[in-house]
Amino acid sequence: MAHEVNLNQIGHGTADPGVSWDVESWTTSENAYNTERKRSSFFTVIPDPMIPIGNAGTIEFEGISQMEITRVWNMVRTTIDVNGKDHHVFQCNATVLNSGNQTTAFELLQAETNN
Repeated sequence: MAHEVNLNQIGHGTADPGVSWDVESWTTSENAYNTERKRSSFFTVIPDPMIPIGNAGTIEFEGISQMEITRVWNMVRTTIDVNGKDHHVFQCNATVLNSGNQTTAFELLQAETNN
C-alpha cells in the first residue's frame, strides 16, 4: 500500500482552442522498470487565464479557460538482445486537450504513489 503521493509539474505552456498533444513518461533502466510498473500514476492539467507575453507581462481574456486529460494509457516496450536477454521500458502516457474556446496557459501535473 502506498504511504505517500509525489506530485511533480511535468509541463507548462500555452495552448490554442482545440489543440491536443500526447505526453510520454518512461523509465530508463531495468531497475527503474521494476519500480515504476508497480506505482499508480495520475495526470491533471490546470488552466490559467493569465497568458505570458514574453518580458511584457501577461494578458488575460474574458471567458472560460478549460483544459482536460482525454486519454491515459500505459505500455511496456520489450526488446530482446543478441544474447536472448529481454529488456523492458515502462511508459505512462496522457493526451491533453484545450477544450475551451480561448487560448490559455496551463500547468501539467503528474502524481505517483511511492510504492
